[in-house]
Amino acid sequence: MKILVTRHGQTDWNLENRIQGWSDNPINENGVSQARILRDKLKDTKIDICYCSSLLRAAETAQIVLGYKDDGEKKCPIRYDKRLRERGFGSLEGKVTSTVESFIFRDSWSLDLNAGKYGIEPIREIYRRVYDFYHSSILPLKEEFGDDATVLIVTHGGASRVLNYVILGGDIVPEKSSEAYVKAQSFVLKNCDLVEYTV
Repeated sequence: MKILVTRHGQTDWNLENRIQGWSDNPINENGVSQARILRDKLKDTKIDICYCSSLLRAAETAQIVLGYKDDGEKKCPIRYDKRLRERGFGSLEGKVTSTVESFIFRDSWSLDLNAGKYGIEPIREIYRRVYDFYHSSILPLKEEFGDDATVLIVTHGGASRVLNYVILGGDIVPEKSSEAYVKAQSFVLKNCDLVEYTV
């Protein structure tokens, strides 16, 4: 089975380096353009099913990529799932990343600290929910659509990093010395970039 993972198109908060988390922002004009470019890139790819974060910026991206918005020719069904949401950043949402940089990029990703400061979603919780999503919703698709199925997942920057870890074989309780965890730490998915996995 082939899994295609993309991040939503650009939002104004991306442009302003603001922390989004669960804030429900739409994509901007550039984000729409990015989604259309990805749609064209995938035009000859048969996608059997799309799973998408329930946040607006991801939903809009998926709908454009799959033809729901422009030409009405729907490529496949979209299943929206809260487990694919970005990590919740509590009271830090809307803040410019440079003002809270040390916490966001160091402390908040520490498995040992598992920080909940500022109302942030503890890091182990996003690992748990993304692991649960993958094992309960994605792996069973082989039975539903067959081994040759192609699945599109539309998600977010932080969630895509955790999903990368899980797809590479990471466990529900992250092991810091595992190859999957080490690779995930340097994984970065830009707006509407695409990464492909075969499982």
